[in-house]
Amino acid sequence: MSVPSILLRKLISTIKDVLNTNFAAFHVVDRCFLYTIMIIKGFATGYFPGAGFSFGEKNFKRWLLMTLHVCWITCAWGLLLTIITMCIPSKVASIFSDDNDVTQVAGKMIKKSNICDFLCFVCYTVGDMNRSIARGIQGAAMGTLLFVVLMFCFGWIMWAAKKKVDNRLERTEDLMYSYTISYGVLFVIDFFFMLPTFLDFIKKYKKAE
Repeated sequence: MSVPSILLRKLISTIKDVLNTNFAAFHVVDRCFLYTIMIIKGFATGYFPGAGFSFGEKNFKRWLLMTLHVCWITCAWGLLLTIITMCIPSKVASIFSDDNDVTQVAGKMIKKSNICDFLCFVCYTVGDMNRSIARGIQGAAMGTLLFVVLMFCFGWIMWAAKKKVDNRLERTEDLMYSYTISYGVLFVIDFFFMLPTFLDFIKKYKKAE
């Protein structure tokens, strides 16, 4: 179980009279989340050595091309999963659970958590981008660490906003929006954080040519 999942599970446990079905459904969401990010992590891990070598050789054009490729591939993977989970969320949930009640609840939760799955690639690629250019601390801060902070903040906001709602299922489902909001905010922050680096490298490789 990932750190964001642990945080959300803790918030779910504070909901009055929460049902075991809600917890089981959240575990399905967590498995779907991990399935998405493990593929992205695989591409990011493969990208890192080549990108680091390109930076060391001051081959900025190659670094930019490798970065572009890892971004569009992982974004495309996230987009594919976004489309699938929007169209057949209950079917996706049934892959991870054979309990019909759980899959019905999990389907709604998956749909709310995966709206911005096509943006989740930044959480795991930005870290390797920064490490490849000798910015290890920035990479850790602007990638997974920032995502965990955003998940905690938006998870708590969604929990507090629905605190007076008696429908425990609705409260549990709406907590899943914290994934969607966190992906969107993280993408915007990391885009503007990395933009100066991209522009600088473009200038350098054009100058070298």
